[in-house]
Amino acid sequence: MPFRLNRWGGVHNEEVDRKAIMGLKILLLVAIPTVMASTVFAGMYAWIQGRQYGYTVEDWQRCLVAPNKGGFGVGDQTLFTGSAATFAMKAIVFLILSFNGVNAGLMDHDMLPYALFVSFSGLLGMTIYRESSPIQPEPRAMSVTLVTLTKFIHPHMYADFPVYQAQPDPSLCVHAYHFNLAFLVSQYIMLLLAVGLFSIAVYTLVYSPRDYLDTRLDGSRNAMLLVPVIMTGYVLTLLAKEIVAVDTMQVLQDSQLGYMFMFKKADMGTSLPPPSIRPFLPPSVYLDA
Repeated sequence: MPFRLNRWGGVHNEEVDRKAIMGLKILLLVAIPTVMASTVFAGMYAWIQGRQYGYTVEDWQRCLVAPNKGGFGVGDQTLFTGSAATFAMKAIVFLILSFNGVNAGLMDHDMLPYALFVSFSGLLGMTIYRESSPIQPEPRAMSVTLVTLTKFIHPHMYADFPVYQAQPDPSLCVHAYHFNLAFLVSQYIMLLLAVGLFSIAVYTLVYSPRDYLDTRLDGSRNAMLLVPVIMTGYVLTLLAKEIVAVDTMQVLQDSQLGYMFMFKKADMGTSLPPPSIRPFLPPSVYLDA
């Protein structure tokens, strides 16, 4: 036979389903204002970046973009505003995907394994996910994560501005720090929502008897055994890149360069292919990006 059928038996536990759906509704009520706030923060960061060369030493927004200069490729630049804006929108996408997956699992228990995977992927996406490229960790080529944002945002983040440039007064940068801190809090609230979604998926999968058929192809057991091995390797790769990122930021802070943020904008793994291989790809691959 090409496949075998194993009935797990049982019926839906209405009490478990009721609690899970109620929990999902509560999380949704919290998520709506949180997502709106995160979107506002993303828009404000993008606006500040767009006007970064128009701020003076009397503007607290100058703290967010200093010591950027007029596009001369100066090494001591900060990429924070653009990175924060794109990270906020990326986190919103992962949260929406998690909501969709868990809702599908509660409506149809055949989808519970999918809900568990999607909600776990959402947790990774909102904490330590980075694109597969570059394979070799390079801080300026790696995107931002919640861990690097947490490491960067601290009360003394703007205490080491270079004296040779016209920089705002450190006391003025307190407003910039509070703005960054409020943004960081909103991201952690969204992370807690993602944790709640993952918990609902686990709770429903464990405590609700399954009345569907578990259909598996013959010979799939070995492939399924490789799944945790692959996922473990993937997570370890992400952790290794995160260690490099945190160590880089620690070196900058120890060198009194803590105001510099070296990480590029976050994306969903849709970056342009390297220039060296573009001649071998159809033009639509990179012209439409």
